[in-house]
Amino acid sequence: MPAGKRPDGDEGDDEGMMERDPVYNRWPKHSSTDPPRHVPMSVRLRMRCGGFASQFGWLFFGFGMVFVWVFGGATALHNLVFFSGELASAEATVTEIAETNVEINDREVYRYVYSYEVEGRTYTGATKGFGGRYQVDDTANIEYCVDDHARSRIPDMSIGSFGMYFGMILPVVGLGFILAGQRKARNGGRLLRDGKFATGTLIGREPTNTTINKQRVFKYTFEFQADDNQIYTVSARSHLPHRFAGEATDVTGNESAEEFDIPNGVNEPLVYDQYNPLDAVLLDDLPGEPRFDAHGDIAGNVGGLLLRLIIPGAAFFGHFFWLLHVIEIV
Repeated sequence: MPAGKRPDGDEGDDEGMMERDPVYNRWPKHSSTDPPRHVPMSVRLRMRCGGFASQFGWLFFGFGMVFVWVFGGATALHNLVFFSGELASAEATVTEIAETNVEINDREVYRYVYSYEVEGRTYTGATKGFGGRYQVDDTANIEYCVDDHARSRIPDMSIGSFGMYFGMILPVVGLGFILAGQRKARNGGRLLRDGKFATGTLIGREPTNTTINKQRVFKYTFEFQADDNQIYTVSARSHLPHRFAGEATDVTGNESAEEFDIPNGVNEPLVYDQYNPLDAVLLDDLPGEPRFDAHGDIAGNVGGLLLRLIIPGAAFFGHFFWLLHVIEIV
C-alpha cells in the first residue's frame, strides 16, 4: 500500500469511520498532508496535558506533594525564606500548647505558643513540635529576626525531615511521568507540523509485564512504507484493545486486550519524519489523539482540552497557592 494512502482508496468511504467518530476523521485528507501544517493551540495543550503519562504524573505529583507539605516541607520552606538572615536570641515563656491533627511516626505534633520581650515590647510566636518538650509556663530559648522582631521560632523544636524526604518519592515519580509525557507531546507536535503521513499495517502484538486497571498492556507493532520506498516499523503500547484496532466496529472498549484478538493487517494512520523515518508515531498513540475536520485540517477541540486540564490544573495551582501561603504572600 503506498505511503499516505487510506486503506479504502483515495476518496474512501467515511461511513464506518464516522460511526466510530461522528465529528472528526482519524485519517487526514490528502490536501492537508503537505508540511508545515497548522497545529491549533488547543491540540498542543491536549497533547501536553492528555495521555496516560501526563495525567498519571500530575495525579501522583499532586497527591504526593500533600505529604511533603504536611511532613515538614512547609516548615522547611518557611524557615528558608524567613530565617536565612541575621538572627538574635531571647528567652520566651510558653503560654499555650495546642493539639494538631498531624502525627509523624505515631508521635503527635503540637503547636507551642509563647511570648517574649525585645526592647521593651512583648511579642507572641508559635512553633510546631512533638509533645513532651515543654509545659505551660516553661521557659524556652527562641530566636527572632533582627529585621523583624515579631518573627520568631524555637530553633531546637523540630519534627524532623525524614517524613518530608520520604514523601518526596511520590512527587519525584510523578515528575518523571510528566516529563515523559511532555517529551512525547513535543515530538508529536513537531511530527504533526512537519512530518509525512502514512498508513501503518499491524504485523504483530505481544503482551508486556505491565498492567493498568488489572488489564494487560500489549505492544503493537506496525510497518509502513516511507517516501524512500523503504519499509519501517513503529510500535505503541496500550491496555485498551480498541485503540489500535483500525476501523473495526465490533470493539466496544469493554473487552480486555486478552479477550479481543486484533488480527494482523489492520491499518492505522501515522506520521513520520521524512528525513528520519525511524522517528514515527501512530496518531492514536499521541496524547489527545488528534483528529481532522472535513477540510483535512487538524481540528481543535476546546471541550476535550478542558477535561484534560482538570487534574494538571488542580495539582499545579493548588500547590502553587499553598506555596504562596507558606511564604505569606497570600
